[in-house]
Amino acid sequence: MGLKRVREKITVPITGSVSPGIAETIYSLRKSPENVDVRIVTCDMRDNVVGKYLADAFYVVPQAQDSGFINAVLEICEKEDVDVILPQVTSDKRVECLCKVQGNIKIARGEGCSF
Repeated sequence: MGLKRVREKITVPITGSVSPGIAETIYSLRKSPENVDVRIVTCDMRDNVVGKYLADAFYVVPQAQDSGFINAVLEICEKEDVDVILPQVTSDKRVECLCKVQGNIKIARGEGCSF
């Protein structure tokens, strides 16, 4: 039956572009069985990371614990018209920050990024 598509192309930012498994994650998104056209946006606190070279766009962001992290991710979501946020690093602090960002996106766009 498959998934009902809302849009022909979805945009997925992935945090932690230096994480082990980032290449496999990006490969899996691009080769989905539903043939969904995915635009991959990666971000990390470092500039020279593998995810940068495998993505359609890349951003340097502060560490998740930094007070500027939430605003940086929010700006990426706004600029890139994000559909889903995929946290590659699952540390409690980063996921907690992304939950805060989700609330801000709902206010800013009238909807939310989901993850």
